[in-house]
Amino acid sequence: MKNEIVNLNTKDNSFSFSVVSKDAKIQFQDLESFGFSKMLMSHDFRTVDTIHVASVKWKQTLSDSIVEIKDNQLKEWLKKQIKTDSIVLKND
Repeated sequence: MKNEIVNLNTKDNSFSFSVVSKDAKIQFQDLESFGFSKMLMSHDFRTVDTIHVASVKWKQTLSDSIVEIKDNQLKEWLKKQIKTDSIVLKND
């Protein structure tokens, strides 16, 4: 079953969510939850763009300034992991 999940996660040259989420927790120990999706968006209602959205929750004990630093570090790390130029980061 684990192999099937990995196969589903890596279809169409995407990445394995399971692997990236585990690595994110290792790299960012203050991370409490992590989500990721591709979202379709249109600014002119004629063309459609796909954007990558990461949803994260940090430990509440972190100050806002530390969260901002961690957000930027996570964003840069994710760009490399999933090989994209841009990621929208949402804090829950």
